[in-house]
Amino acid sequence: VFDTAPYNYLRFALKPTQPNQTAQIYFMLVGDKPVGTTVNPFKYGPAPVVGQWNVYTIPLADIGVAKTKIYKFAIQDQTGLPNNVFYVDDVAFVADGGGP
Repeated sequence: VFDTAPYNYLRFALKPTQPNQTAQIYFMLVGDKPVGTTVNPFKYGPAPVVGQWNVYTIPLADIGVAKTKIYKFAIQDQTGLPNNVFYVDDVAFVADGGGP
């Protein structure tokens, strides 16, 4: 179980490999019980560009998991196509929403 109380944001870098990829982020409690809400990470940074890294900083309050305990989370492709791959790097919970 991870306590989000000291943090205000989830920050990560994402690089899509196909045009028009869509994604969502959601959190779970122990026992795979959903907590908070699902969000589109691309609303929190630049539009995704194939082959280019971009950083997304999402307020935990927007996801509904600020100042709570979580078990796991997912950054999930939403296009439904089996060949869509995106890469994720530098995943961190941070207190400050400033630059990377």
